[in-house]
Amino acid sequence: MSSRDKGNIYESIACNYLVGNGYSIFERNLSTKLGEIDILAKKDNVLVLVEVKGKNSEKFGHPLEFITKSKLLKIKKAYNLLLSEGVLPEHEVVRIDVIYFKPNSEYVHIIGDDWIL
Repeated sequence: MSSRDKGNIYESIACNYLVGNGYSIFERNLSTKLGEIDILAKKDNVLVLVEVKGKNSEKFGHPLEFITKSKLLKIKKAYNLLLSEGVLPEHEVVRIDVIYFKPNSEYVHIIGDDWIL
């Protein structure tokens, strides 16, 4: 199975989890020249950009080690580009969440800080 196939499985599980917790899913895999947004969701008037990470082993590090400030900045830049192109509607409050999968398939949802546009 390719890493993209595994990523799609992780993202599908993450979407099911989010929907089960009151989120609406709008898009998946929004790709721009500046970065990608894995899942675009909304809950309680907050637009949530969700980064999904999964690892089959921690041999090369914990999944959270791959969520760097640079990665978060790319997500924010991708959002701003999609917003400026009119692909996404403007929201007053936006945040970036992370859902990461452990090698045993357990997952953790980290709710990020809101930022005001």
